[in-house]
Amino acid sequence: MYIFFLRRSYFYDIIKAENRRGDNMKSKTVLSEKSLEIFTDFSKTLEKQKSRDDYYYIINSFCRDVGKDYLDADYEDFRQYFEMLEEKAASGHISYKTISAKYTVLISFSSYIVSHAAKYGVRYKNHLVRIPKPAISVNIKPQSMPTLEQLDKIYTVASEDPMMYCIISLVNKCGLTVEQICSLKLANFLIDAENRCGMLFAFRSSADKYIKIPEDVCMILDDYVNHIRKSKSEFLFCNRRNDPLTKRVLQIRMQRIVTEASEGENWKFTLQDIRNLAVVMMLRGGAEKEEVADYIGVESRWMQRYERAVAAFDLAPCDYINIKIAR
Repeated sequence: MYIFFLRRSYFYDIIKAENRRGDNMKSKTVLSEKSLEIFTDFSKTLEKQKSRDDYYYIINSFCRDVGKDYLDADYEDFRQYFEMLEEKAASGHISYKTISAKYTVLISFSSYIVSHAAKYGVRYKNHLVRIPKPAISVNIKPQSMPTLEQLDKIYTVASEDPMMYCIISLVNKCGLTVEQICSLKLANFLIDAENRCGMLFAFRSSADKYIKIPEDVCMILDDYVNHIRKSKSEFLFCNRRNDPLTKRVLQIRMQRIVTEASEGENWKFTLQDIRNLAVVMMLRGGAEKEEVADYIGVESRWMQRYERAVAAFDLAPCDYINIKIAR
């Protein structure tokens, strides 16, 4: 009992250090008792206190973002987490050095759990061994995106959920990220004198960003806001409690739609995959790389990731950019 008390006491020193990073609830620990116990022992393999604090911060942040305890996180949680980080890197909000550091921390902790699973009485699989270490040179694989037929089936299922239908349309035609979807407010939308619709995003570190919305998506948005949406929140997409939709909940709802649409084929498409398809469609339709990069808010050097996919779509019998989404 005395030894366990020392370990817990030491660990709560780390928690206090973590909580000093911010006063809001986001800085609090979300790890389970078992994960805390394992991390306490794991942290003793790190020489410096700063390393222990940094490792804890990264591991706890991962659990907070995926909405699960570390021991419960599965392959899809890790994959979508790094997918989300790549979105941030493409937009210039974090560096690839930061993503690489997070990957190193998480795979180290996962490897430790696997090696000591018997000691802690847990069954654990290191899912990160299936996920390559993120690198900016990685191309988008054509097979990772839905085909037109698959996308049509996804839309068919989503038509039963007007909010998700609207969200998928914004991702598919405007290239919005999951973070942008979750942060969208009614105040973001503008209509000019010629009745053209767009979105305005304000950034602290750069100029405001205007994104034009295609006419078919404008009609879907108008129908959703004026005839379907019941929330009085300033946020466009909310849950039943009128709270803004979280990334985790959005990912879960999307996966349910994809699973139903796949009819037993076990598709794993995410909103990011559909966003990648949107970029390929723009490039395939003749838009310049710099124009597309500016439209979706990424650095132009990132457009090289889509070149392989665009080449594959050149062999397709139809021009994807001309699809229209029905209401």
